[in-house]
Amino acid sequence: MTRRVAQIYGLSGQLPFLNVDVDKDNRLFLDPSAIRNGKGKYASRADRKLRDFFGEVLTCARSSDPKALAKGERLLQSMHEPNENRLGYTKRGSKGHAFADEMGSLLWTAIRENRTLHSGTSAGLSIQFAVLSSLERVPLFIDRVDRDMISDLATRVTFDVLADFTADMMTRYPSLANGATTESHDVWNMKASDLIATDITLPCVDGKQLLLIPKGWVYWRTVMFADQFYNRYATQVIQDEQTTYDSEGKPDKPSKKGIKDKNRDKKRTNAMQASKYAEQHDRDLAAEYEAAIDADFEPLTDEEIERHLGK
Repeated sequence: MTRRVAQIYGLSGQLPFLNVDVDKDNRLFLDPSAIRNGKGKYASRADRKLRDFFGEVLTCARSSDPKALAKGERLLQSMHEPNENRLGYTKRGSKGHAFADEMGSLLWTAIRENRTLHSGTSAGLSIQFAVLSSLERVPLFIDRVDRDMISDLATRVTFDVLADFTADMMTRYPSLANGATTESHDVWNMKASDLIATDITLPCVDGKQLLLIPKGWVYWRTVMFADQFYNRYATQVIQDEQTTYDSEGKPDKPSKKGIKDKNRDKKRTNAMQASKYAEQHDRDLAAEYEAAIDADFEPLTDEEIERHLGK
């Protein structure tokens, strides 16, 4: 039996938040690019917090101080599944924390071992900025990082912003406040550059707190998508490099299929080409991709949201 938020709290009409099924994970994912393209004070706050958090992780990763290195790994390990949002793929209970410890360490190791982390160029663009400057770029280049992990990280980092949005919804729809509970959550504090335990009041269903999510902040995959970057940028620049011209200026292009056959590891190819073009051409391929995404971005429609929530 499906139990949606609107049904439980007697709400009707178009709602500004996801009308999730509270008893299962809903196959939508909080996405930093969707947040970046969002409107209003909450989207702006959330975007700033995401950039601040990941900037601190990278600062720690570049440090030689053991305390900073330990902090960076701890921050990523703290990003356990936020059960309150009812999004993604379940890793409930202790397994959720164990998964976060494992994946946090794997992501930390991948960032630390990424050859671009400590690289720089004499040009204005540093390689690490081109590859690892923001959370939404990570799935383009690092294995085992995809929509569910990014959604978990984004929710944890922006938890208090989402809680403030939820509080506004509780004022707008008073029934949401019925049975609300207050619990302590680790919240990213930009002044402290760390996670701080904070008491947060949220709606509660069957003893489990509920964090409401703005409709425009979710997507069915990562908005910045590794396969898309591979097709449009990483393999495209290889094709451009290998294109020759005859005496009349007619191009002779190698086939994309042939290029892809020689570069089957998509994320490795993405990282290599992004690094190469930052170092040799002072060109940020990921920024170009991000700009193209932003120019064309449209949030999911209500019909699209319902289609994914119904899965």
